[in-house]
Amino acid sequence: MVVRLLVAGGVVFGVVMALIAGARAWGRSETPPPLFLETGNCAQPCWQGLQPGVSTHVEFEQVSVQFDMFKVETHGRGDTVRAFDLNVMGDIKLGDVLLAFGTPDHVGCLGWTHTTRYPGKNLAVQAHIYFADGLIRVEAIRVDEVMLLHPDMQVRQISYFAPAEEPAYPIGATVWQGVAPSEAYPTCR
Repeated sequence: MVVRLLVAGGVVFGVVMALIAGARAWGRSETPPPLFLETGNCAQPCWQGLQPGVSTHVEFEQVSVQFDMFKVETHGRGDTVRAFDLNVMGDIKLGDVLLAFGTPDHVGCLGWTHTTRYPGKNLAVQAHIYFADGLIRVEAIRVDEVMLLHPDMQVRQISYFAPAEEPAYPIGATVWQGVAPSEAYPTCR
């Protein structure tokens, strides 16, 4: 009787382990959805081979038509784009950007912003997260009443800036402390 119980337990254990191994292998085989945040053939700040301070308005027009899910806005006088914005309108989460860009440099203050994207909610927590020595700014929001920086925050906009003498993050921005409640980052006033 004891031997049968041990054999049955071993069989159940073996089946469970096979299911876990299969689930892990299947999970690794799934291709994550494309974020379209690839740099292309240049270093950050760069998007799809386009770099502020180097690429022209014409080059941006040629590339951005391929990405109709984003609204791409360029800034700068003359031929060269000095800055550009990807308006992703919440289609990307902050956690996705962290995976694509790595560890941020700084975080601006956490504060309230108005939103019309969510029915019944007109306020959201907003934060600006800076990458590439402040040359990339990610604006993320969270429809919640808790001042919290969280990977589930929806990204509204990603802005890329040409290198300048000063970083793009504002005075008073806090060095990255990880995803954390507002005690780690200042609250906007």
